[in-house]
Amino acid sequence: NVTAPVDADSGNRFNWSTLNIGSINLNKGNNSIKFVAKGVATNFDYIRLDTKLDLEKGEDPDQFDIEGEVYEISGELAEYEGCYPVQKDGDFAYYGGFNASEAKVTFFVNSDETVKAALYLTMGLGGSNCPGAINVYVNDELRYEKVNFKDQENGWEKFHDLKIGNIELLEGENKIVIESIKDKTSGNLKGIKLKSPSHVEGFIKTYSVESISLSLTNDEILVGATTQANVSFNPTNATNKNVTFSSLNEDVATVSSTGLVTGVNEGETTITAISEDGGKVSSATIKVVNAMKTLKIEGEDGYMEGCGVTDESSAGSNASNGKHAGGWNQEKAISYFVNASESGKASLDLIMAPANSSRLLSFYCSIYVNDEELTLPSSEFAAENQGWWAWTRVNAGQINLKEGNNSIRLVAKTNEFNLDYIELHSTLDLSNGENYYTSEVEGTEKEILGNDSRVVITEGQYGMPGVQYNGDNFYQIGNWNANEGATLTFTVNASEAGLVTLYAKCGVPVSDYNNVVRVYVNDEMINYDVKATIPSDNQGWDNWYAIKIASVYLKEGNNTVKFKMISGGTSGNFYSLVLKSNFDIA
Repeated sequence: NVTAPVDADSGNRFNWSTLNIGSINLNKGNNSIKFVAKGVATNFDYIRLDTKLDLEKGEDPDQFDIEGEVYEISGELAEYEGCYPVQKDGDFAYYGGFNASEAKVTFFVNSDETVKAALYLTMGLGGSNCPGAINVYVNDELRYEKVNFKDQENGWEKFHDLKIGNIELLEGENKIVIESIKDKTSGNLKGIKLKSPSHVEGFIKTYSVESISLSLTNDEILVGATTQANVSFNPTNATNKNVTFSSLNEDVATVSSTGLVTGVNEGETTITAISEDGGKVSSATIKVVNAMKTLKIEGEDGYMEGCGVTDESSAGSNASNGKHAGGWNQEKAISYFVNASESGKASLDLIMAPANSSRLLSFYCSIYVNDEELTLPSSEFAAENQGWWAWTRVNAGQINLKEGNNSIRLVAKTNEFNLDYIELHSTLDLSNGENYYTSEVEGTEKEILGNDSRVVITEGQYGMPGVQYNGDNFYQIGNWNANEGATLTFTVNASEAGLVTLYAKCGVPVSDYNNVVRVYVNDEMINYDVKATIPSDNQGWDNWYAIKIASVYLKEGNNTVKFKMISGGTSGNFYSLVLKSNFDIA
């Protein structure tokens, strides 16, 4: 703390005063003197040292040249966070996403002895000047802060060896962290180089397993149902996460190499996992209950969004009812509705034909039960079960049903499977439920205009849709028709959870409103391709007509309703979102 007084007459930034700091101790050879500012009202001219010693200007220990060999350490050996490795011809090339993010790349280096080494970053710069771009930590100490890169030839893959400065490497293991600074770093990081008088070598850091913990997605399942055995590791970044599973009594339940537990007969048994690294052990108890009743629903009896029905006349599908659900690709969906006598559990089987073998069920689809996504077990198709009509039974796990109507929704991820039918096995009385998507809520209408300040508009292929006015009155959302990729997102607050019917009020100049808009509620797609026939009296660009979307459940509080343009068909102009409900909506 420098407390030397400054004369009142010298109280400006260009009246230089000589302040005596006091006595300091100097070592023989090179010394460093560092001043750290605490305020902003000071200029600094020079320092002077008065002594009987012979003094001369020393060397900056962070920058003086070090004699030695240059050791290159590839980013392939590093740990990374907030960025991703880029491959070229199957080999590691550099870390992408390092640009303008908050990423960290950690290198581990062994040194034969404690030495000073010069550190270089091998980077391709997006701009010739990158001020305040990098922080460097050596053995958990911030060694260089906000390093600047200037006057370099720019190019994302024109890599330069950029000198950071000199660092001290300890004998044995060292850690060097390169941290990008958000909105400052502009480049791709390939690796580091160290110029050292002693041998240094990069290595991949390994972390031993200290303990494991086994948990089951469901600790009680029905006969024939599956659940997943999940293993967590301590530390979480353990290098070897291989485990072996076993069941104490395989007459009650079996477990696969991936941790898929299948109920065989009624009873209880123990599922155990043993880690390959260190032989750490953890167990959990599974209870298996008999399922007495089965409900079968044909694939073609579901509510289809974008997909269709194939029968024997067009393909030799050999399906159970001569028909099956097909034509699947990404986001197309089928919903089934099940009525349960009371709340409880059911085992869900899908009878489906995958085009590719040896794939997990999660590769083909996502499943939602009452709008909650189901965590799918590691159910896998056998190699012989391949082909569009090679029907095979796969268990999707155990689901929770509420008393009354339930929805089971399958959303395709690929176009590589057909669905014959689904089966539910339970101790409950089950029957076909009501398709509430097509129902109509009798209630009060709430209209939210497209010019509401809370409506988020995103641009599409032909630019940003815009709010247009006729005088002081809202007219429409313009540049919406056929603007593929454009989205309108409404935020809707519901006073309670419940069913509502959604409408889009549009001006459409043609009779067919078909396959042009996709609708999402709370980020779940609920209508793949909105279709409607517009009566002749209601056609016109500004002749607003309420097109029914679907009836859906809203949660209590805030919900999002998003309209996304998906093709070049005529969608008309957009005016408002209309909701019909029996509770308050804002």
